[in-house]
Amino acid sequence: MSSRTLWGFSSILIIVVLVGTIYSRHGFFDLRRIQRQIKNTRDQAAQVEMENQKLKRQVGLFEKPSNDLIEREVRDVLGWVKSNEIVYLEKSK
Repeated sequence: MSSRTLWGFSSILIIVVLVGTIYSRHGFFDLRRIQRQIKNTRDQAAQVEMENQKLKRQVGLFEKPSNDLIEREVRDVLGWVKSNEIVYLEKSK
């Protein structure tokens, strides 16, 4: 083999390896796609964790409710009023 043929063969081999590394199933573009998926999944997990913490705080309020919380729920949900309060009703339009 002449040096020119060897150089041409080596160049083609290097090009094939580089193209394969970039475009193959486990290549550079696939790696970038997977990294984006990991980031998106972590972001979603963080949002779910924040929502989970919020719900835990709300559950904690109902596990040991204060008198103010109980009174507010009874008034809002059941419409109860104290005996010395006057209720004003608006006419619906």
